[in-house]
Amino acid sequence: MHSGNARSSTSVPAPAAPRSWLPRDPARAASRVVKAVLAAVLAMVLAVVCWFAFMLWSLEHTRASAPYYELAGPYTGPGSPVAAGDPQRYEDDVRVTVGVPRRVTAITDDPGYRPGDAMYSYTVTYANDGSRTVELVQNGIDEEMTLPNGAMARGAWGIGRPQEPWFPDRLAPGERTTVTMEVYVPVGTPYLRSELRIADGHSPTYWQLPLRRP
Repeated sequence: MHSGNARSSTSVPAPAAPRSWLPRDPARAASRVVKAVLAAVLAMVLAVVCWFAFMLWSLEHTRASAPYYELAGPYTGPGSPVAAGDPQRYEDDVRVTVGVPRRVTAITDDPGYRPGDAMYSYTVTYANDGSRTVELVQNGIDEEMTLPNGAMARGAWGIGRPQEPWFPDRLAPGERTTVTMEVYVPVGTPYLRSELRIADGHSPTYWQLPLRRP
């Protein structure tokens, strides 16, 4: 009979090797990542393109549906300007008048002044005789003043002088506003040409302003 303590001989399993977080096929995994990134970028680009296309369509649709008012009187164009002082009426009963310029004392310290310039002052008047409020262009006026040779006239800045009333943002029915404009031209200039826009949806008006000597 065998005496003594008997030991059981059980086998202990070896510890499992730690799993690697790296893919078995790094090249294929990298390709999948690149494809996913490209798909996301393409989706973003497509979304931006669609958004811009929608905005352009909305803008064109708004413009097409917005009313456009021509002058109720004779046609004016670059080759057939209106004489200064003659009111021009639109189909929606908005009137605009550019007054006859008068020569004034030049402000020699104004940034727009150049030696040998003459300074002229004239008025621009808007009157809304219609039934709807008119939203004026930014700054209330969009005007290009040109000399007989096609060069642009230079407006006075008015720095250091009392601020005069300016155009409002909109013109309600029954409202009227007059603003004084100032411009510098070379001495002896016979006239100025004005291309004037007062509001979106309204055709421009063209004026010829005589520059009379004092």
